[in-house]
Amino acid sequence: MSGQAATAGPGPPVRLLVADGDPSLRRVLHLALQARGYQVTLADTANAALQLAGHQHPELIILDLSLPGVVDAIRALRQAAASILLLTWPTEPDRQAALDAGAHDTLIKPFGMGQLLEHLQALGKPT
Repeated sequence: MSGQAATAGPGPPVRLLVADGDPSLRRVLHLALQARGYQVTLADTANAALQLAGHQHPELIILDLSLPGVVDAIRALRQAAASILLLTWPTEPDRQAALDAGAHDTLIKPFGMGQLLEHLQALGKPT
């Protein structure tokens, strides 16, 4: 499945969880990624992301590093089979701590959809 377009295969869509504090960004990511064949679930806090991940078992989790408690959430989520992509600002002080806690990659805000898709592909998920 890796390397194919998410909308192209007969297999089930990739389950993706997006947790970001910005409702506008959550909405844009939901619409754009769903249009590319992802099954997208949204959360507005790190705690909500933890709860949803426990029930829905996403294959990929996109987390906003500025969410309170996100580094602890990453530690808890690293047991899951999901790949974790962090959305961060260039000056975010906890970026290295989040990577050390188990996040797999970072994407600096602001970013374009093409950049996000490149990161998803690098994580081994279809784009």
